[in-house]
Amino acid sequence: IIDLQTLHIHLDDWILPRSQRRINSIVEERTQVQLYPRIIENLLSGESVLAPGYDPASRELIDPFEYRINQEKIVILDGILSCHEIISDNLDFTIYVD
Repeated sequence: IIDLQTLHIHLDDWILPRSQRRINSIVEERTQVQLYPRIIENLLSGESVLAPGYDPASRELIDPFEYRINQEKIVILDGILSCHEIISDNLDFTIYVD
């Protein structure tokens, strides 16, 4: 048995709460995709990243969550735009699940 430690990062934790969105915002704005490169850069450099936290039921903020790569050899980015072109050069594999 191979034990591969994995860090699962929920990019939805960065979705803007409904109360902070502009009317008719597009998905890239709501998911704050412009933050993704910095999130990856910080994690890969050993820094922790604080996600604001998002509750899909209420569409508002919940408790923040801290992500940090410790001993993990695999990092999974999970979210609707986790394969977005803005970060695609930093990804080893992409998987789409419908």
